[in-house]
Amino acid sequence: MSFSIMELQDDVLGGSRAYAIASLLAAAPALSMTLGSAAVGLGVPSDVVQARFQNLSAGLLIGALLAEIYPMLHHRLIGDENDKHLAVSNCVSAFVGFVLALVVMYSLHSLEQSRSAAEAPQTEAKELEDAEAPASPRAVVLQRMATAQIAKLRSGSSNLDVAISTLSKMQKGEGDIDIEMLDEQLHSIDFALDSMRRTCHGVDLLTGMATQEARAKIADLVQDVEALQAMSPRKVSVMDSQLQRASASLKRLHAQTNPGAFRRWGLHRTATPGSQVNQLSDQDRCRLPWGLIFAVAIDAAVDGMLIGLSTSTSVGAGMLMAIATVIEMGFLGYSFSCSLVCEVTKFKWRGGVLAGLLALPPLCLLAFGVGAFAIGEALQSCFVFTGLVSFALVAVLFLVIQELLLEAAEKNEDENWNVSIFIYVGLFISFGLEVFL
Repeated sequence: MSFSIMELQDDVLGGSRAYAIASLLAAAPALSMTLGSAAVGLGVPSDVVQARFQNLSAGLLIGALLAEIYPMLHHRLIGDENDKHLAVSNCVSAFVGFVLALVVMYSLHSLEQSRSAAEAPQTEAKELEDAEAPASPRAVVLQRMATAQIAKLRSGSSNLDVAISTLSKMQKGEGDIDIEMLDEQLHSIDFALDSMRRTCHGVDLLTGMATQEARAKIADLVQDVEALQAMSPRKVSVMDSQLQRASASLKRLHAQTNPGAFRRWGLHRTATPGSQVNQLSDQDRCRLPWGLIFAVAIDAAVDGMLIGLSTSTSVGAGMLMAIATVIEMGFLGYSFSCSLVCEVTKFKWRGGVLAGLLALPPLCLLAFGVGAFAIGEALQSCFVFTGLVSFALVAVLFLVIQELLLEAAEKNEDENWNVSIFIYVGLFISFGLEVFL
């Protein structure tokens, strides 16, 4: 690197100021996450804006990992000619960290999506049905919810039978197949499957911020359809382009009706039948979404860990990782706040509970950042440090690939170049920061 903060590293990272610098670097994304949580009342950014920032954040993180973390890990794995034992130890430690990161992140991913709010009432209703104790008001409510759920599933199954019967006749017939008729049956099956899946997850209503997002997407669809209707049928190529835009708007709106788990940059859609919420007991109202809270806290802790480990090797590396995670953590805080606001509206929690839950992930990021810096300083020459770096590297790559890039692709279904190019803008900024820092 050129002359920069790096040349002051030996003077700075030797005393108490080292921990102050590590704390400041970890505090930057933590503050960004806090500001993102506070921005929940400002409205919902459009899908295109979200996709651009997702791609920019992914590019920044990938560039930072390539510029700072991977070279560090590569050097420790190869080792020196005179110290082959240390290299072998580092390889084993890196492998353990690699596998452990995959286990933790896939477990965390399944934790985010595995449990819906509808499963708990259904299970509890079954237990109460089997119990010999007199039925309580809560048991009656849960039983009513389970009965309505079963009725909807049976209705969806009947609709599927009709559509499948028609498709079976097409499959057994001879000659050409009418595309219009086939498409009609496929849409019928698609609606039946989506309806049954929403029933399984207990999704009846969109509430809170999800309602605002749905209305914004409805407005986009109406605008695209009106523009399509105003076109002349003689201009086939222009009409086809507008048809693609309207189709993309329809897909984005249709995705809003699917039962939603927590998305890193998306809103958490309500997963409890709105007509039954007010009838639940006080015990149900106090139930916290610990799966969501735990997932976001671990996410923030991993980012803080990588910042701390990077700072223990060089201030420039830590600063680059902190800058790369600022945008990412800001939108993560926004998404987390949107999800909890929906829960507060539904279950009427106290404001102090919401504030405490929103403060937990930034505090985890800050604490793990400073803690990882201290561990990195103490274990810099130990093979355990290699395992920690490997763990953090794989965990962040998992979040970039499985969350940021996938969600950005979902929002950019029409594949606009001015959205996907932000990945490379992020890479360029990251490499530029590497040069100047």
